[in-house]
Amino acid sequence: MQVFNGYIKVLKRSIPTLLIYVAVFSVILIIFSNSGGSKAGGTFEATKVPTAFVNNDKDSALIADFKEYLGDYCEFIDIGTDQEELQDALFIRKVEYIINIDEGFEQRFLDGKVVAIDKRSVPDSQNSYYVDNAVNTYFNTLKTYADTMPDASLGELCSLTRDTLKESATVNLVQDKVVASATKHYNIFFNFLSYLFVAGFISCIGSIMLVFNDVNIRRRNTVAPISNKIVNLQMMIANFIFVCIFFIIMISIGIMLSPSKVASFGLGLNILNSFVFLFSALAISYIVGLTAKSENVVGAIATIVSLGLAFLSGAFVPQFLLSDTVLKVARFTPNFWYVYTNDKIAEITTFTKANVSELLGYMGIQMVFAVALFCIAIVISKMKSQRTE
Repeated sequence: MQVFNGYIKVLKRSIPTLLIYVAVFSVILIIFSNSGGSKAGGTFEATKVPTAFVNNDKDSALIADFKEYLGDYCEFIDIGTDQEELQDALFIRKVEYIINIDEGFEQRFLDGKVVAIDKRSVPDSQNSYYVDNAVNTYFNTLKTYADTMPDASLGELCSLTRDTLKESATVNLVQDKVVASATKHYNIFFNFLSYLFVAGFISCIGSIMLVFNDVNIRRRNTVAPISNKIVNLQMMIANFIFVCIFFIIMISIGIMLSPSKVASFGLGLNILNSFVFLFSALAISYIVGLTAKSENVVGAIATIVSLGLAFLSGAFVPQFLLSDTVLKVARFTPNFWYVYTNDKIAEITTFTKANVSELLGYMGIQMVFAVALFCIAIVISKMKSQRTE
């Protein structure tokens, strides 16, 4: 295990740089994940979400009661009924949520038919979770009463629904706030993690690869009693152990800093997504280590590449704020698909087989990038080996 031991010695020199990245990352994470949100606990007052409510089912007692109930969650803003104006209001954040009630909604509900509300929200708005949950809770409770009390009038059903929801409103609001705050925290954390993976891996693994790819050391290894395959295998094992330990440490930090320590399916998908992206970051660091001429160059590349990919992919600036041209270019990077998957996970309130399969497909795209990058690294490595022989 001579190569492995040598790897550890070289790695120790890069630890201070890595710790600086982690410290800065943690501070930025705390600032961004806690901005704009209040902690649950003590007295809680929900922030009302700016909402456009378009009712095409006039004179509906059900919709009137529903809108009154939503008043605890929404600040209703009159935008009109023109769809283009509504979309513009959503785009400029005049409203964060649009509810559109179709004509005949109440009658279809009373007839026992499947009803759906046209809901639109700002893509990155965690506040929309409150409204989503409120809408679903109201109609699920109302339907339960309608199924168990078929002879009750609509007024009685609405009254029972409101009384039931009023009893648990405070608890639900606090829980919603905690869940939404945790979702926002993890979305920011995992998006920023792409920057840390690229910067940290290039700084550490790139520097280590630079040392082991020095011409004199490569020639010494060539005449050593161990084969090149053993050398490469020990390097691969050492790199994998390092990135796994670093991965576990960062995930632990993210969970410790989260407002909610409760595990969720969404968190599991975030962790899986970051583990998949880890291989792309590792491959990038390999390429840098094989092509860089000095440690100073490695440090410069680490800064430029990590920041460039972070801004280009939407890790620092939300993707919906980026221009179409930037997004088209970003699609050719694994970072884009990593951030895109994280944002999708944050938007989903109920995970189904269909949307989980879609998320796994995006992770598969990242693996394709990782394989392609490793192939490039192998080609570069063989070319360097031929030059030193």
